[in-house]
Amino acid sequence: MSIKSLSTIRTKLDPEVKCKLALRRFDIHDEHVRILDMGNHPDSDSGRRVHVHRFVWRYFNPDDVITSDEIIHHLNGDPLDNRVCNLTKVKREDHRRIHNKMEAYERGYKTFVRGVIRETEQEVIESMKCYAMV
Repeated sequence: MSIKSLSTIRTKLDPEVKCKLALRRFDIHDEHVRILDMGNHPDSDSGRRVHVHRFVWRYFNPDDVITSDEIIHHLNGDPLDNRVCNLTKVKREDHRRIHNKMEAYERGYKTFVRGVIRETEQEVIESMKCYAMV
């Protein structure tokens, strides 16, 4: 694992979060950026690390508890795009369904959402938003 500074990671962040994290240290795990040495932060793991997307979600939604059956999902599929406008909270089972649909699209298959064939990535994303899947 290589430790990085915020300036060496090509992650997208909202300006106010970027200021808050400027002096922190980071690593990348499974394509997701993690903040190191977060102590007793509510979302820290046993190694005191917090995924940036969870930190951003909690920063902008301080009263919103993330339960064990919920995931913070990147709407555009880019794990380095941690702007709050790209994040949403979904149930764990819905999260897997969303990624299965996006993987099918990437393989070139048309995606079937709520009885309608969706042919483009944007159509898939929009249809999932309409049915509260993202």
